[in-house]
Amino acid sequence: MKDDWRLPLNFFFTVDFQWEGTHASAPFSEVSGLKISMPRDWEKVDNPSTQLPVPEDLVLKRPVEPSGDPVSDWVNRCLRLGQLERCQLVIKLENAQHEIAAAWRCSKAYPVNWELSPLDAKDSRLATETFTLMYGSLTRTQ
Repeated sequence: MKDDWRLPLNFFFTVDFQWEGTHASAPFSEVSGLKISMPRDWEKVDNPSTQLPVPEDLVLKRPVEPSGDPVSDWVNRCLRLGQLERCQLVIKLENAQHEIAAAWRCSKAYPVNWELSPLDAKDSRLATETFTLMYGSLTRTQ
């Protein structure tokens, strides 16, 4: 740990989607699922070193965007049209000066679910869309 490190008082994050030959950044209000677990039965296996850690589902939430943004188009192609296209995600945690404090890479990600929050005229909340993604591996890159 650096001697000049200080506890961040506030932070921001960005999510970069990287497909073969193209990329897009998208704002999200919440990211969860940055977690890796060892299978619980790994001790019962003859060679525990062959058991790979299991990543959790990655859940991304944001206010509904106008149609036509690259991330929504990708999710639509995968879920509605069945055109599975994996991508690499880079999630960057930034400090108040927008300097990268930490970053994680999720490889071979693809969407498995899309959901819209309930629409309630009595409640003035933002309509929120939730993307659930599976991914192959999680690596802290910074």
